[in-house]
Amino acid sequence: MASVKILPQKKIFEIATGKTIQEGTGELDVGILYGCRSGRCGSCIIRVVENMENLSHPEKRERVILRNLMATPEERLACQARVLGDVTVEGAG
Repeated sequence: MASVKILPQKKIFEIATGKTIQEGTGELDVGILYGCRSGRCGSCIIRVVENMENLSHPEKRERVILRNLMATPEERLACQARVLGDVTVEGAG
């Protein structure tokens, strides 16, 4: 298990290693918007504040969407980023 802290709400939840941030947030009101939930729309973009190394590397689909969104290196898609250890992120919403 790992913990994910969502800013600015300072909500923390536990998640099984290997699950996506989106799978962990479920119905929590944490300021992360979701559209397609499959890495195609980019609505769930988040900024990783701490421990980027504790997320999976982006796969091709996510890299393409992030490039199209002109995302910074600190940004990921919550529906694609798999949690490997404790991480702090900031939602866009």
